[in-house]
Amino acid sequence: VEKATEMYLKALQIDNTLRAAKGGMELAELESWNWEAIEKAGPLHLGYHFFHGGYLIAMGRVDEQLAFENRGLAFQPHNPGLNFFHGETLFLARQYDAAIAQYQKTLDIVSGLPPEYSGALVNWIHSKAKDLTEDLPPAWEDLGYAYAKSGQRDEATRILDQLQERAKRGEYVLPLGIAWIYIGLGDKDQAFVWLYKSFEERSDGLREIKTNPIYDPLRSDPRFTDLLKRMRLPT
Repeated sequence: VEKATEMYLKALQIDNTLRAAKGGMELAELESWNWEAIEKAGPLHLGYHFFHGGYLIAMGRVDEQLAFENRGLAFQPHNPGLNFFHGETLFLARQYDAAIAQYQKTLDIVSGLPPEYSGALVNWIHSKAKDLTEDLPPAWEDLGYAYAKSGQRDEATRILDQLQERAKRGEYVLPLGIAWIYIGLGDKDQAFVWLYKSFEERSDGLREIKTNPIYDPLRSDPRFTDLLKRMRLPT
């Protein structure tokens, strides 16, 4: 992030009208948790209303994010990307039925497009989601969390063991994904061990820590408040 920021600054020094460089700089500020810079710039900053852990989400101001997205959808009600990411924000707002309906609406929009467009669009959404959530828990960790929450502890533990075995072999394993499984299993101590590792990596997923329901079992723990303070988020 520091190297990218340096390059963006150099580009802006050459021509401060470069939109791509400015956008890249603002994304770098979001990824480095530079809340002060984003707050100072306000809504014009790319990271202010950013999907998947933008400034408003990080600050716990989900209602404002929803209002922003609803204004966008009023102008582009059939935009698959806007509809897809709106479902995520509804989930963070704990509007679960609305989130499910929103995801179904997105599927209906995509399925109603001609095949030559819908196929390309699905690929675009997939690639966009991957870009925006590069270090969020992938499906394997998600599955482990789902097993744990549904009471299938043996299956969750099996996935956990496999992930840790991969880590021992030198493969990269996402700390946030491990933390999620431990949260699902109710092991707060291990959950915080891996959350602090995620903090050291500045995981994108941690930007949702104030709003994502997955973290609810930890909110009364003093270590959770400590983590918020370390991230310079409101407590």
